[in-house]
Amino acid sequence: SDRNGGFRDALEIIDAVEATCPRPVRSHINILPPDDFSLLALADGIDEITFAMEVWDDALLRDICPGKAGETGRDGFLRLFEAGVKRFGPGRVSCNFVVGLEPLESLLEGCRFMADMGIVPTVAVFHPDPKTPFAHKPSPSEDMLLEFARALGDIYASTGFQPYLLGCRRSSLDSEIYWGYFNDG
Repeated sequence: SDRNGGFRDALEIIDAVEATCPRPVRSHINILPPDDFSLLALADGIDEITFAMEVWDDALLRDICPGKAGETGRDGFLRLFEAGVKRFGPGRVSCNFVVGLEPLESLLEGCRFMADMGIVPTVAVFHPDPKTPFAHKPSPSEDMLLEFARALGDIYASTGFQPYLLGCRRSSLDSEIYWGYFNDG
């Protein structure tokens, strides 16, 4: 409930880890945004930061993520990302979306918008979990995933952006997209 305190706590943990590491370690956090965006100035030990917006379409954000929509909202996320790029620089802040929660056109619009801002769009693939409100929602089709992967690959190629934690995310296609696994030919 205290997002500013949670953000400060995460920074303290990163500082403690870095103080005990025998060599420099690349640091990244995926965290809820603080209410006070000026706290980004305290994030000296962070190499990359992600704020997961989940969906681009504003109406779907309010429906699927009412907490994020109510506490930060789409406009708040956009101000946050702008502040993040000013603090960290282009390509060092990412926005995670979930492919399969909104129409492909909307998702790609969001990815392109973020890339134009200097934000790295990343994606997790929706999978229905039992006993959740989306337990009966279908996963995205193979065709949708392929079309999305090719379009995101084009964004990565045109911007030179690299997704964080290359090769390490269980529900993401970011690494495979970046490596060109979905390219035609």
